[in-house]
Amino acid sequence: QLDIQTTNLGSTALHVAAQKGKTDVVRLLTEAGAQLDIQKTSGATPLFMACQNGHSDVVEILIRNGANINLPRDLASFHCQWSKVTCIH
Repeated sequence: QLDIQTTNLGSTALHVAAQKGKTDVVRLLTEAGAQLDIQKTSGATPLFMACQNGHSDVVEILIRNGANINLPRDLASFHCQWSKVTCIH
């Protein structure tokens, strides 16, 4: 299982790679079947982490592989408004 919790806040290897802009690691994890929409305890997904840190290459990889750009939790409005404008456009 690739989605090993790395912290008590629910981060996975994909969260960390997305946050740090590690495109090769993100590609490897997505190709290996990592859960793209897995949420930390805060509700943040790997896509959110990539957008928050300005990693547009990672954002593109995640979206092309099927990451959901809409979140069901409280981060949704911030995620959809800020992230779409900053990272996608």
